[in-house]
Amino acid sequence: MIHEYIYGTNVYHEYPGITVTLERITPEIAHEMLGLNTHNRTTHRNAYAKDMADNKWQVNGSTIVFSSDGLLLDGQTRLLACIESGKPFDTFVVRGVDPMAQFTMDTGNPRSLADMLKLEDYPNAETLAPIVRQFAFYDLKGSLEKGLGKVSKRTFSMRQLLTYVHENYEAQDMAKIATLTNRVKKQRRPSGMWGLLIREFLKSSEDDTEDFLHQIAGTKGSSDAVAMLLEKLRKNEESATGASTHLVAAWIIKTWNAWMQSEPVTSATLRLRLGGAHPEAFPSVYVDNE
Repeated sequence: MIHEYIYGTNVYHEYPGITVTLERITPEIAHEMLGLNTHNRTTHRNAYAKDMADNKWQVNGSTIVFSSDGLLLDGQTRLLACIESGKPFDTFVVRGVDPMAQFTMDTGNPRSLADMLKLEDYPNAETLAPIVRQFAFYDLKGSLEKGLGKVSKRTFSMRQLLTYVHENYEAQDMAKIATLTNRVKKQRRPSGMWGLLIREFLKSSEDDTEDFLHQIAGTKGSSDAVAMLLEKLRKNEESATGASTHLVAAWIIKTWNAWMQSEPVTSATLRLRLGGAHPEAFPSVYVDNE
């Protein structure tokens, strides 16, 4: 039966690679389909299995979705329920979808940027997500000072952020930055600020950056310069108001610069006025190119 009440324009010809079929999925087929499940989140037991076992499952228009490169994008919960119940079920199966469309699926429990990075095998995805946003914001604003501003989740779309990562960073580079950020972020947020500073510090050397961060994290004895910074950060964390991210970042940069050049750090060194009647310039990161 062909229904006459079609409200939209038929655009099927604009998507020649996409097919839609109504299929009966057996537990054996479900198992085979799940073998193509390399880009989905972990899942838990669900109510679908009981409905299938009780023969109450209905064709409701929901779909099993595969990408143009053959990977399962959506439907793993239903497929797992099919195997658990031991009963077949009927459903629409869509094939040939753009792999990047996965981040728009599961609107009831939307995928976050961290979810998408995890699906692409980036380690420390929860830490990496705010770092990616901060990096993109930095590049948009064009300077370290402006790039340290607060990034709204509406500033970039998911596709923009994923494309940004793919075009600008190798996975191992992002993994290194996320790992180093994890060293200091637990007590000293935000991750985005630390990630951005660490990227700048790494322009000198990984060894110097590692050494500095070990001191910040308290996993290595602190030099006089870093000890002064840690006391400043401690007092700031205990403060009812707290300094701005820009001011905290400036303290860290000034300490890094002094430590790299073996110069002393005093309370006067870390005194800084950003904005106001007599503002001081935001410090630039010292890079040892030797």
